[in-house]
Amino acid sequence: MTNPAITDPAEIRRLVDSFTGWYHRITLPGGIVTPGTNHSEHTLAELDALGLPQDCTGLRVLDISCRDGFFTFELERRGAEVVGIDYVQAENTGFPIASKILGSKATYLVENIYNLSPDIHGTFDIVLFLGLLYHLRNPMLAIDHVRSVTKLGGKVFVESHLIDNFVSLPTGTSVKLADVAPLLEDVALIQFYPGDSLLGDHTNKVGPNMAALKALFYEGQFEVEHTAIYSNRGYLTGIAVYNEALEISRRVDQGVENASDAGKKESIPLQQVAQSGPDLGGSFWKISESSAAVSAALDLQSRQWEEERQSLHENIKRAEEYATALKTLVGDREQELVETKKTIAALEEMVKTKDTELAAVHEVLNATRSAAESQRDSIMEILKAREAELAAALEQLSAAKATVDQQQTELQMIKQTFAYKADQRLRRRSSQ
Repeated sequence: MTNPAITDPAEIRRLVDSFTGWYHRITLPGGIVTPGTNHSEHTLAELDALGLPQDCTGLRVLDISCRDGFFTFELERRGAEVVGIDYVQAENTGFPIASKILGSKATYLVENIYNLSPDIHGTFDIVLFLGLLYHLRNPMLAIDHVRSVTKLGGKVFVESHLIDNFVSLPTGTSVKLADVAPLLEDVALIQFYPGDSLLGDHTNKVGPNMAALKALFYEGQFEVEHTAIYSNRGYLTGIAVYNEALEISRRVDQGVENASDAGKKESIPLQQVAQSGPDLGGSFWKISESSAAVSAALDLQSRQWEEERQSLHENIKRAEEYATALKTLVGDREQELVETKKTIAALEEMVKTKDTELAAVHEVLNATRSAAESQRDSIMEILKAREAELAAALEQLSAAKATVDQQQTELQMIKQTFAYKADQRLRRRSSQ
């Protein structure tokens, strides 16, 4: 029976402080965060962007190399039934403490990735394969085991160190792969790290580029769905599929044979795989392993070559049809080009005519402007002459006015003199 979650901040703090080896930063009730060095919330954001379901109700999830359980508890919170595995005892991680605080039902198993088996662990709808691939000495074998516990149609979410932006040089520095060898950027490459040559960590063993990461999971019978690269880290999501040729290759490579099955040619027909759906479960491992696999591989290769020949023939036929259609299209475009050239020529002629008309209009305007300017100058001369005449007339008028004023003064004096003399006469007569 699962204990209820702990909500008392003091008790949570006491439990968190009782363990000093935290790796994940897990947010607990009360906003308390475990003091891990790994910022897994950034990885979670990238996984969400690549399609990690927000609602995992009814899904079974495997968290490989779960450590303190950040992703285990997050997907449990989203409704999944989660199994976390790691190669160390649970007590050497913060998993039991976080599980107790959160009241989690998730399972922690001490297990090695190379031991994963559908007979032991069942199959899963989602497998989280995060931060582990580049630590493995046998990455393809590990991917085979991951595929064995992934349901058909189930998804794997991968995060790994990549060399696209981080090729290690003997000098201890790193450069982008495209800067070292641009022609190899899209070639599947894996860099090997002997000893502790990568960042001083002897557990770092291989560094694929994205092309190699995609190729590895294709060979592991996953259909690559999404990829992303951020600095020296890469992300991939793949859907579990069944590929008969790759499955035969895997069986032959691993050399697992059963004497009682020698000479038999057994495999799951593709129709059966398609009809079985996710309930096919562990059939990935249960296919008969026999020496007849080599013969089956040759037969399959022959069929594939014939299919490829027919496909190539069909492609050539389609290419010829396309070339004919393209030739017709080119002819139509050439005719359209001729008509377009004629239209352009007519427009150019029209432009020339309009240019000539515009030049004539400019000449008329220039002539009119010159005449207007000449007429303006004549009028200005006349105005100046009239102004001079007016000034002279004003001077004459002023002189005439002065003369009139003088004559009026003289007339007034005469009038006064005449009056005086008349008055004297009257007085003399009166006295006589």
